[in-house]
Amino acid sequence: MKFDGIEKVVLAGLGVGGTIASMYASQPPSIIDALLLFSPQLVLTNQWQAVLIKSKNFFTGINPHGKDSKFSDFYHQSMHINYKGEWDWDLDLKPIKGLPVYAGWVSILESTLTSLMTKSISVPTLALASDKSSVPSSVWSDQYKNSDLFVNVQNMSSVVPKLGKSVKLHIVKNAMHDILHSQKEVRSEAYKVIMSWLGETSSEMYKKIT
Repeated sequence: MKFDGIEKVVLAGLGVGGTIASMYASQPPSIIDALLLFSPQLVLTNQWQAVLIKSKNFFTGINPHGKDSKFSDFYHQSMHINYKGEWDWDLDLKPIKGLPVYAGWVSILESTLTSLMTKSISVPTLALASDKSSVPSSVWSDQYKNSDLFVNVQNMSSVVPKLGKSVKLHIVKNAMHDILHSQKEVRSEAYKVIMSWLGETSSEMYKKIT
């Protein structure tokens, strides 16, 4: 990007992608200028903790191949046009049932989150999250279209500030986990917040340059 003449880089991440982006931004020296997080996965949900518990063995510790396949069915249904949503994608590449959640992956995420909380992000950061979470069950519920199925948003206000002094949290009412694929009025609000923050952040970047 620098070679192509791009002077400022804003890195964005959704869910666990937000965790990865946060770890990347916390590594000095930072080569990005700002960080944008959508529903960042900063704590393990009860469902993911359950995967670890079910996969623990007294003799060998965690069996990394232990898995749960039930997490993303209703999440994908809430977005895809063939089911309850308005978006279309190749279901061969991203099936409605999603991919299994493996205990080994959850264990790595857990250790990554512990490490992240010992670091500090210095670049301007905006985190967006829904105002409520929901727990997947065996039947469809309309609440899946206006709540986060993957992140415990109740912890956001206490965890997000630990990322760094320049981190802001904005709660988006009735947002899904994938905030920018939520219902139209929800994503419209999110875009307004993002554009306003980018404008403020760009002004601060310019002041530093001059």
